[in-house]
Amino acid sequence: MFRDGVKQFLSIGANYFTNENWLIDAVDFSRQVISNKGDVLYNALEQSFRQKNVDRFKKNADAFLHLILLEDSLLSLHKAFSLNQWLDAARKQGRTHKEKALFEWNAKTLITYWGSNDPETDLHDYANREMSGLLRSFYYRRWELFMDYCIKEMNGEPVSPPDFFTFEKSWASDSSHTSPIRFSGKERNALWSRLQACL
Repeated sequence: MFRDGVKQFLSIGANYFTNENWLIDAVDFSRQVISNKGDVLYNALEQSFRQKNVDRFKKNADAFLHLILLEDSLLSLHKAFSLNQWLDAARKQGRTHKEKALFEWNAKTLITYWGSNDPETDLHDYANREMSGLLRSFYYRRWELFMDYCIKEMNGEPVSPPDFFTFEKSWASDSSHTSPIRFSGKERNALWSRLQACL
């Protein structure tokens, strides 16, 4: 029912796509539709893992990862959902290069592993966000690590659990993945049309 309501809301997009108030709601509503699809796929992943059905698990994993990238593209349509904007705001509070780097690191740890150097901390994802740039550079890669681990385990391969904490700390210290996605008006309209077809 929610999905049908969102589709009806989006159906007037041709008239309101340049309206910031409409667009932020359109992106947020669509984000939730994609997230709901992710919940269904996650349950399918759990079931296929319990059944040790590797082929089905891989199929569901590919679909799940595709949804992450789809949502990342969707969120890139409005600056309110931008990792880059979040980090730029943090850096602007610094007066020196050192301060700017520290504030950026703080902003990144806040929305991921919270900054504690204890890998046993319970605060992972405590203040998580769904942002363009964060989904593709952080969550996609972290889920990919987990799914590769599950596949190896189902295949009976000797494998250690992923070191998520090291990955998270490395991500927070790396500023090479924070460039925003930029679209021309025509590219943005084409992306929006493709996204609507996937909802």
